[in-house]
Amino acid sequence: MKSPQSCFAKKIGMMRGTRLLLGALCVSSGLLWGGCKTDSEKQPAKSAAAPAMASREVKIIHHRMMRIYEAIQAYRTDHKELPAYLSDLYPQYIGDTNMFLCPEPHSSNIIPFPSLQDPKMQVDYAYEFNANPLRGLFGHQGPMTMADFKRLQMAAVGGNVPILRCFLNGLGQRVLNVSFDGKYYESGQYWEDGFTNRIDFERLVPDQLQRDWTRKLGPG
Repeated sequence: MKSPQSCFAKKIGMMRGTRLLLGALCVSSGLLWGGCKTDSEKQPAKSAAAPAMASREVKIIHHRMMRIYEAIQAYRTDHKELPAYLSDLYPQYIGDTNMFLCPEPHSSNIIPFPSLQDPKMQVDYAYEFNANPLRGLFGHQGPMTMADFKRLQMAAVGGNVPILRCFLNGLGQRVLNVSFDGKYYESGQYWEDGFTNRIDFERLVPDQLQRDWTRKLGPG
């Protein structure tokens, strides 16, 4: 998530109608930093093993994602915070590791972005509120985790921000989502496309959000 000026022009020129919505939630973690997406993050390699999802697989994935969502809420109730990774739910909240896997066999990691991958065990569902650093997403250079970034997005679109995503079809295809507030919906690679009628992309990258929040919270 490159510099706020040049990266915008490059991103908009390359991706045209794909506009990324990023917003901010009133978070206790404080002000955060950001930038624009690097070339490598704009178009990560599609998994060669990513098959098209049949209706049966979609039902199983839906069930497993909702089960994981329920486990996240149970963890949150007990610890008063979100888990750092989905692997933190095992084994107390989810005892079967198969629950973290997509039902369709695949030979490679189906999560396209390193910042969404679990560092502790194989997890096929992208957990957006994890503790990984942004790792160059949008050219970010400051200390921000994925969880920090997603909380910032929530001020713009509220609980519609996905907490879980399934990229089994690969990038640019059908993606399954469970939102922070528990709603299940389908989208393209960029779920933010569904909210571009609310706010301009230029106002929602991390650098701009930092400036906006600094202005709001600063003196005067």
